[in-house]
Amino acid sequence: MVVVPVSHLREGVRIIDEVRSPKGRVLFQKQHVISEKDIHIMQAFLVKYVHVDVVDQNDVKEDVQTVVPRNMVAFFTHYEKLMRIMIETCRLIQSGQERINIPDIRNELTSLMKYTDVFNPCTFSPPPVLPNDPFDLRFSIVRALSSHALAAALQLPEKDMMPIALGALLCDIGITKLMTTTYATNEEFMREYKKHTWYGFELLGKIVGINEGTRLCAHQHHEMVNGQGYPQGLVDTQIHIYAKIVAISDRFHRFMMKQQERDAFHPMQSIELFMKEMNGVLDGAMVAAFAAHITGVQHGAVVQLNDGQMAKIAIMNPNNVLRPVIELDGRLFRLTDMPECMIDRVHADAQARSE
Repeated sequence: MVVVPVSHLREGVRIIDEVRSPKGRVLFQKQHVISEKDIHIMQAFLVKYVHVDVVDQNDVKEDVQTVVPRNMVAFFTHYEKLMRIMIETCRLIQSGQERINIPDIRNELTSLMKYTDVFNPCTFSPPPVLPNDPFDLRFSIVRALSSHALAAALQLPEKDMMPIALGALLCDIGITKLMTTTYATNEEFMREYKKHTWYGFELLGKIVGINEGTRLCAHQHHEMVNGQGYPQGLVDTQIHIYAKIVAISDRFHRFMMKQQERDAFHPMQSIELFMKEMNGVLDGAMVAAFAAHITGVQHGAVVQLNDGQMAKIAIMNPNNVLRPVIELDGRLFRLTDMPECMIDRVHADAQARSE
C-alpha cells in the first residue's frame, strides 16, 4: 500500500482505504477500482491523496505500473517509512526515552532526496495525517526535502546537505514534550509552545550523530532577520545558515498549502506573493535563490507567459527573480512594468543558453 496524489492516478487502480472529502464525506469505499469519472469527482471535492494497492516498488504489477509510475511508488514508499520512523520516535520521546534512530532516518532521507522528479516544492503538498500520527508530522519531511533543495541552490558543500535535511526534519521535535501537559488557556499553551525551540535544542544535544548546526535549526528556525522572531530575537548574521534555510522551507510550505486551497491557485503567482510577504522577514537573497531554483527561472530560459506567448529571459532581476527582463519578438520588456503579465511555466534553459 502506498499514498499517491490524485493528480497522478489513471483509471484502473484499486484503492485500499475509504476516500473521504476534506469535510468527511465518504466518496468511495475500500477496494473500489477508480474510473476516469471518479478521478474528476475526487478533484472536484479537493481530495489530494489516496491509498492504492501497491506494497513495494518491487511488487508493482505491469498493469499497475501504467496507473502509478514506478518512481512515484518508490518515493511514497520511502515517505511512509520515514513518517512511521518519526511517529515512533515522537512516541519514545513522549514516554521519556530520548532516542532518535539517526541511521534509519538518514537512510530514508537519502533515498527520498533522489526523487527530484517526483518532489516539486512548487506544487507538492503533504499527504493527510496518518491515522496513527497524533503529532501531525506532515511538514517535517517536505521541509527536509525543500531545505535540501535550497542548500543545493546555494551551492553549499556536500557535507552540509544531510545536517541541513536532518535539522529541517527534526526542528520541531521539542513539540513532543508539550503533549504531556494540559493547558488551561490558549495563551498559556502559546507561551509554552515557544519553548519547543529550547526543548528541541536540548534534546538533539543528547543524540549521537547530530552536529551543532542541526541543533541550531531546532533552536533558531523561528528567528527572523529583522529581529522579531523567537526565542532570542536574533538578527540576520546571528542566525545560523542552516536555520535560515529551514525557516524558509517551513514557511514556504505552510504558505503554499494555504494557497493551494484557493480555487485560482497558480504556483508562480503564489511564489511571487511569498517573496513579497517574506521581504525583510527571511533572508531575501536565499528566498530569491530558492524561488529561482524550484521554478527553473534563470538567464536564457525559455518561458511561456500567462497569455500563451513564448519568450526568453534576457536579464535577471535581483529584486524579483520571477519578473526579469524578457525578449519577446526581438524586443526587450521588463515584467516589472507589465503587472498583468507573468511567467506561467519554464520550458527550457540549457538549450537556450547555448544558442
